[in-house]
Amino acid sequence: MLETLLTLAAAAACYLALALLALSQEEHWTRAGMPPATRLARCGRYVASSVLILAGVLCVAGHGAGFGLILWVMLIGAGIVAVALTLSWRPQWLGGIARSVGRVKTNANP
Repeated sequence: MLETLLTLAAAAACYLALALLALSQEEHWTRAGMPPATRLARCGRYVASSVLILAGVLCVAGHGAGFGLILWVMLIGAGIVAVALTLSWRPQWLGGIARSVGRVKTNANP
């Protein structure tokens, strides 16, 4: 049961990290309905890399070093596909992630 919870937490962390990496690009940022912000782009990359490392630690803690690292790489691949599908289908869903991480103003004129 603990392995399953750690795997689900790692999958959610991978999705969050990859969404932050996608939102660090201005094109995806504007598609999500947010004004461009370079401050969040740099912050988002640092947070995303930290969250990806956390996901790797969760996978190794739940499944050991051998299978945990393979699972982590596969979860990153699944997260890439999930973020790409979110950006192509409903990019505004990622706006909530952007607002929660950066506390960005919703109006275009600061």
